[in-house]
Amino acid sequence: LVIIATYLLAGLIKGTLGIGYPTAAITLTATVVDARSAIALVVIPMCFTNAWQIYRSGHLVEVVKRNWRLVTIMVIAIGIFSLFSADVPIRWLTLLLGVVTFLFAIVSLWRAPPELPERFDKAAQWIAGALSGMMGGLAGIWAPPIIVYLTARRVSTDVFVQTVGVLLFIGSVVLLFGYTKTGLVN
Repeated sequence: LVIIATYLLAGLIKGTLGIGYPTAAITLTATVVDARSAIALVVIPMCFTNAWQIYRSGHLVEVVKRNWRLVTIMVIAIGIFSLFSADVPIRWLTLLLGVVTFLFAIVSLWRAPPELPERFDKAAQWIAGALSGMMGGLAGIWAPPIIVYLTARRVSTDVFVQTVGVLLFIGSVVLLFGYTKTGLVN
């Protein structure tokens, strides 16, 4: 019942904000099952919810063209780190989930990141992609660095939702393959 309620709440958050599904689903599910199981449970629904978001908003090709650096390093990092996730002790995975969620909540509540000048965009995409890929491959949550990056770029709400949907969909497909390969999703 807790897991069903968790997924309903996570779906409500995703439907309202366009983001937050994996963060809510994983962190709340991890209160009743181990963190690794919580991550494995959310991978397939993430693929579907983000595919639906892309279908509704479109712009897949434009988002990938505009953010190809971020996409490239994120995909590589999620692919690599998802293969090692099964070997990470549960207590470290739980700690990583807690720290990432806590830091993102504190930073989000504190203030918006400073505006990112165009001249730093390429480097920022590489950094955001690497951080999100490492976190995503291990903990199943890779949106925080992406959200910070897009907020710093001061993109419009429509571009924000389109970009997040595309990046989360691509990442969730890579994560699903990695977790299937390691036996976390069976």
